[in-house]
Amino acid sequence: MKTTIKAMKECILFIVSFIMKGNKKLTDYFDAAAGIFYAYAQFNLPARKTCPYATTLCKKFCYARRDERHTSVRKNRALSLEISRRANFAECMIHTIKTAFMTKRYRNACMVLRIHESGDFYSLEYLKKWISVFGYFESAGYSIIFCFYTKCFEYLLSLSETEKALFRRVTDSGLVSGSLSIDESTTPEQLAKAMKCKELFPALNIYFAIDAKKVETIYHDSVCECADCAKCGKCVHADGKVIACAIH
Repeated sequence: MKTTIKAMKECILFIVSFIMKGNKKLTDYFDAAAGIFYAYAQFNLPARKTCPYATTLCKKFCYARRDERHTSVRKNRALSLEISRRANFAECMIHTIKTAFMTKRYRNACMVLRIHESGDFYSLEYLKKWISVFGYFESAGYSIIFCFYTKCFEYLLSLSETEKALFRRVTDSGLVSGSLSIDESTTPEQLAKAMKCKELFPALNIYFAIDAKKVETIYHDSVCECADCAKCGKCVHADGKVIACAIH
């Protein structure tokens, strides 16, 4: 009985933490033209510990790690990691999302689920669990968009042909908005893998983080011809500055 009660408490804590709002850059908003309210949710893991392909600059400027000075953040991310390692993680996540849609916050909204504001796809097995989640919501009738940034290009390339086909469908359809993250310290080998991922999954973005002005130091076909960068919609802006440059 104690084990059952403990598991129930963990599930409740997981759901409550999951349906918290996004950070200051992930702000709920109403699209008046489309008549859609977008409400953010997050699923985070421990910083750096779950980032097997973190680059030198990524480790140096890891803002997610700073948040872990708070005990509550450390505990929440540790719990998420423990749950993510379970064999039934996909089922647990599907249940959590469906439960969240029964709350006032998401009932009449389009949920935008940011996967890994902190952390990354730390193993191929873990990535496959998320792909199972994507596959479920591909035809489940829920208003949801999954989004993520990743440096784990190797795992995407290691998916089976069936899994690649599913991942291509959900990214092409817009259900999943994925971004391949590179920076000035990305190795040529990893850059080549990122470009291969882009070939396999055309809908994925490639973002150059840290300093957009230096993108040409590692990628020489990156000239942007957009007349107004701020209106392009492909690069990420904050406070009037480009904080992540999309190669396009």
